[in-house]
Amino acid sequence: MLFQIFDNSNYEYGISTFVFLFTAIVNFSLGYYLFTIKNRSANYLAILNLFISIWGFGEIFEISCKTIDLKLFWSQITYLGIPFTPVAFFLFVLSFTEKTKFLKAKYLCWFYAPPVLTFLIACTNQYHHVLWDKIVIQPGSTIAIYHYGWYMWLYLSYLYTLLTIAIFILIKSTIKFSSVYKSQIIWIFFASFFPFTGNVMYVFKINPIPGFDWTLLGFGIIGIILTFEVINLKLFKIIPFTRNVLFDTMNEGILVLDSTNFIADINPALCNMLDVKAKKALGLDFSILFPDLKKEFANLDLTSNCQIEYNYNGNGQILYFDLKIIPLIDFSKKYNGLILIFHNITKIKESEIELQKLNINLEKQIEEKQDIINDLDAFSHSVAHDLQNIIGSMISWCDILKMQLQESSDPQANEMIEMTDTISRSGSKTLNIMHELLLLARMRKEDVEKVPVEMSEIIKGAQHRLESMITETKAQVSMPSQWPVALGYGPWIEEVWFNYISNGLKYGGNPPVLSLGWEKTQDKKLKFWIQDNGPGLSEEQIQKLFTKFTRFHKGSVNGYGLGLSIVKRIIDKIEGEVQVESSNIPGEGSKFSFILPAPPKE
Repeated sequence: MLFQIFDNSNYEYGISTFVFLFTAIVNFSLGYYLFTIKNRSANYLAILNLFISIWGFGEIFEISCKTIDLKLFWSQITYLGIPFTPVAFFLFVLSFTEKTKFLKAKYLCWFYAPPVLTFLIACTNQYHHVLWDKIVIQPGSTIAIYHYGWYMWLYLSYLYTLLTIAIFILIKSTIKFSSVYKSQIIWIFFASFFPFTGNVMYVFKINPIPGFDWTLLGFGIIGIILTFEVINLKLFKIIPFTRNVLFDTMNEGILVLDSTNFIADINPALCNMLDVKAKKALGLDFSILFPDLKKEFANLDLTSNCQIEYNYNGNGQILYFDLKIIPLIDFSKKYNGLILIFHNITKIKESEIELQKLNINLEKQIEEKQDIINDLDAFSHSVAHDLQNIIGSMISWCDILKMQLQESSDPQANEMIEMTDTISRSGSKTLNIMHELLLLARMRKEDVEKVPVEMSEIIKGAQHRLESMITETKAQVSMPSQWPVALGYGPWIEEVWFNYISNGLKYGGNPPVLSLGWEKTQDKKLKFWIQDNGPGLSEEQIQKLFTKFTRFHKGSVNGYGLGLSIVKRIIDKIEGEVQVESSNIPGEGSKFSFILPAPPKE
């Protein structure tokens, strides 16, 4: 037998030999290439091609040999591929359509058990004839007619069942998925009919060439078609069925439009958002669902990615979307449609709208309150002006009355002089408080431009205002003969010196000894200071010193503790800095200072 196998005189090669050789080479080459692709479906297809190539190589010699014994031997070799091929095709379809639960080891064993059994029966057919009852070579050719036993019909039932189920799965998948992916599936679906049709022709002997097995040729055509898909349509680069994991479970709504803007696919998330059913939406012109969106498209370049904000108004609801539009361009750079990704921002947008309403209401309230403040400011300035005139007149009359009482010989004159002094001091105190309050109010509203100021002139103005107090307290005031020019606002800086000097006169020693001076800081700014000879301040008192209405000497006259808070407000406003230094030792007093920028050098 071995000599017969390798004896070339026992073979006669014809056109069919080369057809099967071509089929075997194509499927083997494709199988090898598919094994290099790291993809499960590609590997299942590679296994299919391997079995087809084994079948093809066996068929080359089966159809070419001249004797019954060699026909039987090579037929048994082809059964290393024949019974496994439909199973491999079925498993490839399961993998490609993501029905992975049937690809577990326990199921694979059951799927491959019938092919293994069929191969063993083929190898032992000469003992039981349940696969082939009889083999007859046609006169004048090498093609044999196989008469089947009962097992062959059992096996064919299994084969046809697998092929039918595979075709049904492909049909269902073709209907389910959008036109974007249909080209891949339709090609596989179309190819699957070739081996099925070819086997029916061969088994039931209705083919034009009696004894010629069209089944292998059909699987060979599958190999050629799938080769085309792998190379040109990029099969396995994007497998449409894996989109189930992403497409159907995404929170964002997804709409797929074909090249004519009809809805090719819609995911459950968008159906829920719009309260529509997928079956009714598929195949509709998208403008039926999104009439306003069609107008937006007219202003967009749909050949590249773009993003817009879209308001959907339908079914009695308004939805706000952040919409991404992605064109579908195939591998030949042809426009195939659009993918629209709808990110629902309705809650964010509604919050923004509500916030805008609150802002509008708040702005109205601010305007109303500002009007009230302006009215109150105008009223307070008017009242203050009137009160200043009245109190000023009262103080003037007190001075006139005091002068007349000093010339009077009335024994009660001295008592009346003390009363007029009390009234005059109270009036002066009231005027000072009003001045401080109005200054605070003015600083709150006004922004001033810092300009160079002559500090010597500013100090003279403050001293002039305190002239009577300096005389009354018998204070000693010393200062340098030259003062630098600093950046600030003159009237406000005069208030700073006025408050610092008046505090020194009030809270210094008895009599007050005040020393005024200045120095340059390390960062080339100007520091102005006044040193008194009072009891000094503790660290805790210094921390509270620039707070409104803070006073540490309750018996002192004039003021309500606003002076130093005004100082800090002024210096902060002109971007300066206030400081206080004190050892808290009686007689050594405290050193109050403020820092201002120096004017730029010309």
